[in-house]
Amino acid sequence: MHKRTALFLALAMTTSLARADIYRSVDASGHVTFSNIPSPGAVRILVEKPHQRTAEPPISHKPTAETQFPQISPSTQKAMDHTRRKILDNELASEKKALAEAKKAYLAASSIRLGSEHNYQKYLDRVKPFKDAVTIHEQNIAAIEQELDKLRN
Repeated sequence: MHKRTALFLALAMTTSLARADIYRSVDASGHVTFSNIPSPGAVRILVEKPHQRTAEPPISHKPTAETQFPQISPSTQKAMDHTRRKILDNELASEKKALAEAKKAYLAASSIRLGSEHNYQKYLDRVKPFKDAVTIHEQNIAAIEQELDKLRN
C-alpha cells in the first residue's frame, strides 16, 4: 500500500513538471480522445510554454524610502499608547463585570440539583456551560492585564 502511494506521488510530481502539447481528436463514432501525441485531424488545445526567466534587479543594501518603516514621533506614540490603555481599561472593566455575573449564574446553577439529575453526570452537564463562561472571562481578564503590563513597561 505504501509503495503504491509513493509511486503515485512520484508520478504525479513528474507529470506536473512535464510540458507537452495536448491534442483533442474525435473518431468516426464520436468518441473524444485527448493525447499528447498528434494524430490526423487532432486539434491542439493546450500548449504550456516554459517559464521565461528574467534578470533580477541587483540587491541593494542601502535602505530606501520604500523599505524603511514609517517613523512615529514620540508624542504621537505616547498618544496612541494612552488611547490603547484607555480601551484596554474599558475592556478590563467590562470583563470584570461579566465575570461577576458569570460567577453569580454559576453559583445559582450549581447550588441546586434538579429532580431529573439522579445521575451526577447530568448535573455536571447542566452546570458546565456556566463554569465554562467563568473560565473564559477569567482568561480574558488575564490576557487584558498582560497587555496592560506591556504598556506599562
